[in-house]
Amino acid sequence: MHVAIVHYHLRAGGVTRVIEHSVRALLAQPVNAVVLAGAIPAAAWSCPLAAVAGLHYPTEGPVTDRAARTLVNELKRAARRALGHAPDLWHIHNHTLGKNPVLTKAIHYLAAEGQRLLLHIHDFAEDGRPELYHAMLAGIAQGNMEKFGAIAYPQAAHVHYATLSERDSRVLRAAGAQPTATHWLPNPVVAPAAERSATAISWEGQRRLLYPTRAIRRKNIGEVILWALLGKTRDAFALTLAPASRTDRAIYATWKKYARRWRLPIQFEVGLTPGASLAAWLRAATAVITTSVAEGFGLAFLEPWLADRPVLGRNLPEITSEFRRGGIRLPFMYERLDIPVRWIGARPLRQALAGGLAKSYRVYGRSLPVDAVERAYEAAVQNGAVDFGKLNEPLQLAVIDTLRRFPRQRRHIRPGQLAAGSKIATVRNNAALIAKTCNSERYGERLMAVYRQLLRERPGPLTHLAADIILDNFLAPERFCLLRA
Repeated sequence: MHVAIVHYHLRAGGVTRVIEHSVRALLAQPVNAVVLAGAIPAAAWSCPLAAVAGLHYPTEGPVTDRAARTLVNELKRAARRALGHAPDLWHIHNHTLGKNPVLTKAIHYLAAEGQRLLLHIHDFAEDGRPELYHAMLAGIAQGNMEKFGAIAYPQAAHVHYATLSERDSRVLRAAGAQPTATHWLPNPVVAPAAERSATAISWEGQRRLLYPTRAIRRKNIGEVILWALLGKTRDAFALTLAPASRTDRAIYATWKKYARRWRLPIQFEVGLTPGASLAAWLRAATAVITTSVAEGFGLAFLEPWLADRPVLGRNLPEITSEFRRGGIRLPFMYERLDIPVRWIGARPLRQALAGGLAKSYRVYGRSLPVDAVERAYEAAVQNGAVDFGKLNEPLQLAVIDTLRRFPRQRRHIRPGQLAAGSKIATVRNNAALIAKTCNSERYGERLMAVYRQLLRERPGPLTHLAADIILDNFLAPERFCLLRA
């Protein structure tokens, strides 16, 4: 079996890590694989690599047919040169993210030729990435949604899709994808490298809670600040990395300033501590916490157990439900953090939701449904309480400051405290199950099953998914969160 694996780049990150796991797993299979990317890293890989300059992120502007067909030819030449044979199938990563609309259009041409394609979507531009979505929509379809769908989301017997979550598979099926051509392919999960730390970890606290994340908005840093304020005596918290974007950094600086002003037990950017690895911080931690309001894949819910650390904090059922069906238990987590809506007022909350929804729909070029605000409000508020994670930073700060000034009001919060997370049997059982079912070998078996199914398909007529339905699913007011507006 000759396979060409394609991605924009091989820089450090989630997709590159998945490609590395894929390649290692395929070594034990009757597969001849090559990885095509915009540039070749210096680090050694266990399969051939080939540089295709057209995979680099391009400058903005319309995508011409000539540019897309040129990239198709470059990909074919590079694959044949490395494999000694034309690929039997192409495994393409994130072709609709909008990072390179030329690739998006080139994939359409490969599909039209009858080339077997596995389109592996890690992230959707429709899910909180409007700038990438607009670049792709304008670049390949001049703003026409029907044309966009025809190019970006081809459908045929010889075109299959892979997603990281069952949620994303459901979105594609709602848009018309055939169930037999849509595959849930969860990322492999491996234990963090047991690197030795040259620096002693300075972290005092009876219970030490690590949030291993880059503190972008959707990671919901205000909720960690809330728990630092309300935590048990001698609870201590740490976040690993600061955000990179200017907007996120400004908000992050506000949280840091508040925490330092009121001497909350939380450290920031511990991942930059010289000589101290992430593995060392995990070993020093009592548990891992996550408060994120949106994830593409649930690595944060799985990986810490392999380091023998329980996971506390906010659960995301649309991501974790498939893990739980597989036997993984998440007993130390909550799905909502409810505070009385009267603390901020129903009217200010509706106004904030109206403004955030209007902005969200506007940046995607869609009209706001007449009942959007009410649908979002009903999802956020239950029995007179609003989920703290649905609020934006100013509203979260107002709640936190209320609790700082009137600590007895904490009795109105549900849950009133973080779970202990100390059940040794749960930690051991989860670690064993994750190690058994989510390892690289099992990932390779799943991937090979998809490859074999795809190779049995005969090329058929080309249609496309309904791109507007994909966008509608991600923009649904019930899913709306002010932290993503």
